[in-house]
Amino acid sequence: MKKLMQFPKHKLSNQLLIGFGTSLVVIGVTALSIIYTSLRANLEEQVHQRATAITQGLEFASEGLIEDKEKFLLDRIVQNYATLPTVIEISIVGPDGIVLAHSHVIDSNQASTYADIYPTLVPYFKQASQNGKKVNIRTDLHGKPVIVQFLPFSSTLFQKVENKSSENNQYRGVAIAVMDLQKMEQDLLQNTLSSILVITVSTGLMLAFMGWLIRKLVLLPLQKMQLSVTNSEQQEEFCLPDLPANEIGFLGSTFASVFDQLKDYKQMELAIAESKYAEVAQRYELATQAAKVWVWDWDIQTDTFVIELGIQDWLGYDNPEIPSYCRFKLWLDYIYSSDRDLFQSSLENHLEGKTTEFSCEHRLLDVHGMPHWFLSRGQAVQDDSGNVLRAIGTITDIAERKQAEIIIHQQTEREFILREITQKIRQTLDLPTVFETAVKEIRNFLNADRVGIFQFYPDSQFNDGEFVAESVLPSFTSAIAIKIHDHCFGEKYAEAYHEGRIQAVNDIHSAGLTDCHIQVLSQFQVRANLVVPLLKSDKLWGLLCIHQCANPRVWQEVEINLVKQIANQLAIAVQQASLFELLQQELAERQLTENKLTETNQKLEISNDELLRATRMKDEFLANMSHELRTPLNSILGMNEALQEQIFGTLNERQIKALQTVENSATHLLALINDILDVSKIESGQVTLDLTATSIENLCKSSLAFIKQQALTKRIQVINQIPDYLPELMLDERRIRQVLINLLNNAVKFTPEGGTITLDVSHVETTTETSYLRFAVIDTGIGISAENIQKLFQPFIQIDSALNRQYVGTGLGLALVKRIVELHGGKVGLTSEVGVGSCFSVEIPFNKSEHELGSPKLEPTESIVNSNQSESTVPPVVLLAEDNEANIGTFSSYLEVKGYRIILAKNGKELVDLAKAKKPDVILMDIQMPVLDGLEAAKQIRLDPELIDIPIIALTALVMVGDREKCLDAGANEYLTKPVKLKQLAQTIQKLLNSRIESKN
Repeated sequence: MKKLMQFPKHKLSNQLLIGFGTSLVVIGVTALSIIYTSLRANLEEQVHQRATAITQGLEFASEGLIEDKEKFLLDRIVQNYATLPTVIEISIVGPDGIVLAHSHVIDSNQASTYADIYPTLVPYFKQASQNGKKVNIRTDLHGKPVIVQFLPFSSTLFQKVENKSSENNQYRGVAIAVMDLQKMEQDLLQNTLSSILVITVSTGLMLAFMGWLIRKLVLLPLQKMQLSVTNSEQQEEFCLPDLPANEIGFLGSTFASVFDQLKDYKQMELAIAESKYAEVAQRYELATQAAKVWVWDWDIQTDTFVIELGIQDWLGYDNPEIPSYCRFKLWLDYIYSSDRDLFQSSLENHLEGKTTEFSCEHRLLDVHGMPHWFLSRGQAVQDDSGNVLRAIGTITDIAERKQAEIIIHQQTEREFILREITQKIRQTLDLPTVFETAVKEIRNFLNADRVGIFQFYPDSQFNDGEFVAESVLPSFTSAIAIKIHDHCFGEKYAEAYHEGRIQAVNDIHSAGLTDCHIQVLSQFQVRANLVVPLLKSDKLWGLLCIHQCANPRVWQEVEINLVKQIANQLAIAVQQASLFELLQQELAERQLTENKLTETNQKLEISNDELLRATRMKDEFLANMSHELRTPLNSILGMNEALQEQIFGTLNERQIKALQTVENSATHLLALINDILDVSKIESGQVTLDLTATSIENLCKSSLAFIKQQALTKRIQVINQIPDYLPELMLDERRIRQVLINLLNNAVKFTPEGGTITLDVSHVETTTETSYLRFAVIDTGIGISAENIQKLFQPFIQIDSALNRQYVGTGLGLALVKRIVELHGGKVGLTSEVGVGSCFSVEIPFNKSEHELGSPKLEPTESIVNSNQSESTVPPVVLLAEDNEANIGTFSSYLEVKGYRIILAKNGKELVDLAKAKKPDVILMDIQMPVLDGLEAAKQIRLDPELIDIPIIALTALVMVGDREKCLDAGANEYLTKPVKLKQLAQTIQKLLNSRIESKN
């Protein structure tokens, strides 16, 4: 602001007057130059004009006197004209050259003509006299420059005087004026100078007046404004003085407004500058934080060390703990003790000029006392004499770089360990030496508490073994040569290790390990472990175990990879040692070894045969049981479905209800078969639910129908308390029906004759979004004591042996009820009193927003033969391969009603022959057939190019794992398990026929 208020050194008045005066002088000089040049250019013309004026006046004055011949008066007039300024002489000459009058007295005896006076001028006289036009000439007379003008008189003047006709008079009289040319020029120049003087004086007066006017109207108001501006520099406020109401006043008002705006602008500019400074400071702070670089400054003269606040936050300190300004010695206290001497010596060497730059890698302690790596760099600042005044530099977080160096170092160590172990393997085949080297190097590198090599006993089914090599810290128990038994290892973990998988457990108590396995690990104080299998000829030989005993540990990927690589080398060593040992034994006791080997091989072969036979018998038993149970069920359900569809005739309502009861019972029996086959899956908690929208009313009624006949036999009253408008719930209908049937069966079983059983369904209100639907089975049976209620829901347990003898059962029913209900997110309850009865309750959760009335949806029966087939006159041919007469009757009767022609084959060989001969539209075949099984028959059919695109549907009672894949791989297009829904079978046939027609088209 002050810089803007400084005024120029030269005053405006002087500048205006000088400028205005200079302008006037330039204009005046230019005007005088133009006037003078113009006068000089027109001087001759002015002289001629003056001479013409004199001669014309003389002509006018003497005209009458010439006519009257008044010579005296004529002389007087001529003499008078000769007295005019610049006139030397005047002459009047007649046409004949006779001088009529002359301004000077001439001797008449000597000169009577003008030729006598000035003979040199006679030609000019004659020219004017004869032509009647004036003639002007410049010449010298009597040594003086003159201008002579000859002015002829009127042509009639002298005719009157001489009485001569115009025909004889060819000349006119002439008035001759001789004027002083020099005198005339001087007069003209004098007049010019007078004009110049007048102009100069006028210009001066004008300049003085303009100066006074400028001072009054311009300069004085500006001086007032200048004074106000000068005063405003101290007051920061502009006071407008009294100014005239003209442009100066307007200028002052404008200046005052501009001053106020400028003041506001300066304030705004200052605020913006402060804001930008804050923003730049924030950016700098963010940049330093992002780059993890901070600036420090040590003033050596005052021993003041300044560090940016960002590093305090980075290390977790508050401002009082590491102040921004402190003594240098205080800053050294935060440097890791092992690095202080290096830091000080590096800085001193630089300050003494021994190094061009200060640079030191060191560690700083955070608020928790943990060291972090930093790089301090700086430069000394010297005065002109070379004395060090201060040091300025940066401190950078280099933890990531140090971590990278550690990783590189670890990689180098890993390569060294691998090289050492590989070299040992190449140098010796002694396994203890190789193992001792490996466990020692691994423990040192991983800094683990224990590293051991565990070998399984060959015939222990991977449940027993011992550590054959170990490296352990003294503070922990040694596991070497101790027989270790883990009865759950072979069942739960051996297969995974056999496939080459590893186990990395950060904490054994939170890794989901089995209790027995945790117990074994805890015996050796193991808290975290890393286990890699050692395979010998693709078989599990042992384990490489790394134990962390003091605390949990998170195993890094690089550590896992190293252990896997070492395990591969150790497996090679085991394989090589085993081969070497076998070779040694063969060379030493070849004959004895051969005998023992033969005996061992025979025993092993027998054992393997027995094991394979037992395994095969188990598989065959399960497969045969599935097949034998499903095959009659297929006939029962198939015939029942055909009867219900009234293929064999119409049915009344009572018959339909009876068939539905048969279907429900058979379906439930099939579900029980599936549960028996899937018992291991149920025990391991891997049962999956098939959730569908289920009508509760239908579910309850179908469950009651199942126990209705048993209740009638014992004269037990069954009460149905099912309210209307129950919602449809998303649940596994088959599983919940199994729950209700189990509970109702138990109620019938333990209720004496004449008792009562009630199925009560109610809605349990809650304050949350989730509600519960409660199923309660209430009986008036024998009741259960309080101490036996806890045992009731455990598998394979009944209350007492007496009851077990009186009431037959497996003890699985209530355990399965509890498991199924819990899978649905529900809960099971029981209240009972001995001798009074029991109430078993099941609560299934559902969302209130889904509490809507459900209504059963009936799907229309689809026509099996599509439009393409209806247009054909030949019905499709189905080749049925089945050896069970009941199933043959069921399938044939149903498909014939649906419009298919049936060709029957009762074994696999007959199926292949008929397929080649008849070339049916679709093949329906059982997998278990005599002579040639279904899988081999399907393969042979697919080898025939003419049969390669005929659809094959595999119908089988085999439901073991992998059966479906075997059928599809053999060439089947679809796989259906018995008992087969006839409607589903018809839909599958039609789908395959349609696909074949579309592919042909």
